[in-house]
Amino acid sequence: MGATNSTPGYLTEGERQEVLDAVRNQELPAEVRGVLDDCATGPGDRDRFLWKWTQSVFPHIQLSSVDTRPDDVVATKTIVTMLVSLYDDLIEKHGDRATFDRAALVPFHDNVAVEAPGVDREYIETIERVWTEVDARIRDAPNHDQYRQCFEYDFKQILNAVEYTALLNDTPEVANLKELHVHESYNMSMFVYADIDLMYSTGFDRADLGSLRNAVWHGQQMARIGNWLTTWERELREADYSSGVVVRALENGAVRPETLQSMGDDPAGASPSEVAARIRETGSERHLLERWMRERGRLREFDELIDSVDIDQYASGLETVLKYHLATRGLK
Repeated sequence: MGATNSTPGYLTEGERQEVLDAVRNQELPAEVRGVLDDCATGPGDRDRFLWKWTQSVFPHIQLSSVDTRPDDVVATKTIVTMLVSLYDDLIEKHGDRATFDRAALVPFHDNVAVEAPGVDREYIETIERVWTEVDARIRDAPNHDQYRQCFEYDFKQILNAVEYTALLNDTPEVANLKELHVHESYNMSMFVYADIDLMYSTGFDRADLGSLRNAVWHGQQMARIGNWLTTWERELREADYSSGVVVRALENGAVRPETLQSMGDDPAGASPSEVAARIRETGSERHLLERWMRERGRLREFDELIDSVDIDQYASGLETVLKYHLATRGLK
């Protein structure tokens, strides 16, 4: 992967173009297009390149144990990602905490009251429709009942990650890499994706479950770092400071919280491009790429411990995901 010696973090122009062509030529399944068409806000108003990208990478990180309707599994995970984006946007784009708090109940309660002061009824109804689609799809899985509890627990961690991002952006003084890796990484949804895979894995040995979740932890860190490395500059311009690249710069004092908070507002203050240049000088990207490589090594250690999932294949898939992140930097 990468340049001539497959160095993580580097791509030749030919490799980059190969990824771009694959994403642009990716067809979205009818069920995914249907959800997009139904969403007037959220997923429906994003460039479809993002959803083609998502649909393109999921086959690479699908657990090898999936033996039932693998194409349906990929589509389900794309729709789950759309659902997560709706929650993200409520906090990050709209700053609508009242609606978020009510919407967070939707996956866990049959009836959520939407008539309340400050609550966007239409937005919650959109989330309800997307959730209903997800719920119907996973209930049709052969192992749904065995992994439903894991799925619900892990989805709550995604919502917690969204809340942690809001906390960090409101009070960047709290920023530290330890909590970021623990809490915010769940926004990558890797545990929920694994739960869905297991629902469609009739031959999976549940004795491997603890070790598999341990492995997925390292995979989630790899996925999170790949995203951080390639989206932090755009997010910085949007006043989102939750990337590990930015948090490391805060942690080592290269950038101060007040600099971020006044960025673009104070004529005498630093511009986003000036702050980004300062962050690049800290070597944060290199630091995180080295962390990515360590996580990959830890993930591969589980290949000999888990019999019913090919962890080496999973790790190779995450290498491909990093390649897709790098090739599409600035496009999603």
